[in-house]
Amino acid sequence: MINRIYILLLVLGFSSCQFIQKTFSSKEKPVARVFDSYLYPSDLDGIVPEGTSASDSTLLVQSYIENWVKQTVILKQATENVELQQEEIDQQLETYRQSLIIYSYEQQLVAQNLDTNVSAAQIKKYYYDNKDNFELKKSIIKATYAKFPKNTHRIENAKKWFNSTKKKDRNELETFCMQFSVNYSLVDTSWIYLDELSATIPLDRFSESSILQNNNYISFSDQEFVYLVKVKDFMYKEDLSPLEFEVENIKNSIINKRKIELINKMENQVYQKARDGEDIEWYKEK
Repeated sequence: MINRIYILLLVLGFSSCQFIQKTFSSKEKPVARVFDSYLYPSDLDGIVPEGTSASDSTLLVQSYIENWVKQTVILKQATENVELQQEEIDQQLETYRQSLIIYSYEQQLVAQNLDTNVSAAQIKKYYYDNKDNFELKKSIIKATYAKFPKNTHRIENAKKWFNSTKKKDRNELETFCMQFSVNYSLVDTSWIYLDELSATIPLDRFSESSILQNNNYISFSDQEFVYLVKVKDFMYKEDLSPLEFEVENIKNSIINKRKIELINKMENQVYQKARDGEDIEWYKEK
């Protein structure tokens, strides 16, 4: 079902635009027409930011005209098929106006007063107080990896360096990867979803259990590339998600909770002030 508020805004918006066009643009040559509505060059003023290239300007103008045409067609279809009384329109627009004013005030209040600092201790406490909410939806992995074209010279050396813990070999590997690798990461300190890694290294050809075999080292190839993977850690779907993987989610949850509490506190204070000031009165029916 078409959003009724959207239709109301379309009606007001396009009605005012059409009034302006017919009043001030009658001497201009229109750039588009939809039924009895016209779009004039003056209506396009200001839609292209200064410094925009000629080609990008053309695309912006074309996009604006196309959107205007589509919305005008939709508006005509909507107004012909949705029955709205003027009183109902006014009531719904007033409700929307009030909601918009309150929302804008709340956003201003939040911007000025919300504490967005979250300490490590707060994050840790939230995690352990809500462990049941941190079940992994997908498997995650910590790993280093490298992807080389299949015809890369000295690939056997790279395999030896990749599976070594010696500093000299790791330096050789990093230099080799910088020169020849299509995609690589030699840092294994961060968790990522297994399917994200599989978008670069096709690990989906293996079962999750086999990824942890062979001393956590995997080397394989296809028709185009050679892949090297060293798994440091792995956690399965439905395992308890590790704290370090949830830090950003927890911070966002704590801040969002503070935001709700701040808005509720403001609403209660404003309401109580009005009551204490005798600005609110209920009338009983006789």
